[in-house]
Amino acid sequence: IFTPQVIIRNFGSDTLKSCAVVYNLDGVNSQTYNWTGSLLFYQSALITLPTMTVSAGSHLFISTTRMPNGFTDQNPSNDTLQTSINVMSNTTSQQAPYVQGFESTGFPYNDCFITSFSGPQWQRVTTASYSGVASMGLDNYIATMGDTDSFITPSIDMSTITNPTLTFELAYAQLDSSDTNDQLNILASTNCGNSWTQLNYSKTGASLATTGIISSTFTPVSQSQWRKETVNLVSLTGQTDVRFKFQFTTYPAFQGTNIFNHGNNIYIDDINITTNSAGIAEEYKNEFNLDVFPNPLIDHSTLSFNILEKNVVSISIYDIVGREIFPVSEKTELNAGTYTLPINRNGLKSGIYFVKLNVNDYSVTKK
Repeated sequence: IFTPQVIIRNFGSDTLKSCAVVYNLDGVNSQTYNWTGSLLFYQSALITLPTMTVSAGSHLFISTTRMPNGFTDQNPSNDTLQTSINVMSNTTSQQAPYVQGFESTGFPYNDCFITSFSGPQWQRVTTASYSGVASMGLDNYIATMGDTDSFITPSIDMSTITNPTLTFELAYAQLDSSDTNDQLNILASTNCGNSWTQLNYSKTGASLATTGIISSTFTPVSQSQWRKETVNLVSLTGQTDVRFKFQFTTYPAFQGTNIFNHGNNIYIDDINITTNSAGIAEEYKNEFNLDVFPNPLIDHSTLSFNILEKNVVSISIYDIVGREIFPVSEKTELNAGTYTLPINRNGLKSGIYFVKLNVNDYSVTKK
């Protein structure tokens, strides 16, 4: 059941006392609602239209005002509004574990939804991927300031897995050092999207960035510009109808005295919802206790980290634009324990650098 509401506004000099509101779904079966009231110039009124029966899926709601005060509108250019609506099924369509690598065409996939207030939307792209040939990307470089764009997963039955966790690969670059407000949130709904609960994932600016500042449009060119993200889903254990929302909001960025109504591009790949195995995933939440001291580095520093079980580890230094400067340690299989390694300046110029620790498929970064 869908109960549409529309707002009408009087842009004419005469008081608006009546008009017809003609509305339909997907361009068929138009209905008419006759409104009466009293609106002075630029006043508005909220109209609740009769309920409509709607099938699950994406639809286009179209409404048009006609015959203001019984006369033909002299300015019909602002009479029609089209709005996309998503109607979610209350029937589970996926069984956990859930895996989405965006390799298949036909995005958005069955029982998935994408929403946007304005501007570009999430889409399947083949210009960047962590694995395979495709990922989900959002062209935030040309986005509209204040836009919110969401990707909503199908309904997932979580009752068959214990200690559930969500992981995904993320790639995002800041446009400028003041580009601090672009935000990625992950939410969950257990009632077909009627309400959403914020999960323990909300990142902005430098915390969201997986590589250095890139002042041109960002496309990741190597896996080093991606980062695995982990979200604990223990609060959703046993739920039989869960949808997840990846919600990105863009805010203006600044370069000197210039204001840009956009940030930079963001990509997501390899979404996995599965059982959280003990060990490395838990360590990842603590960032393997990665530390660099003293910091800032003058002549030399010490890097320390901790792993609780045998893993393959590598460490490298990157500059602010994501270029690898030199490896601290090539891929090496290490037993459980705490490790310290020296970092020498080695001719590094003054600036900002990042230490990236890779442990199997997980990675953490320290400035």
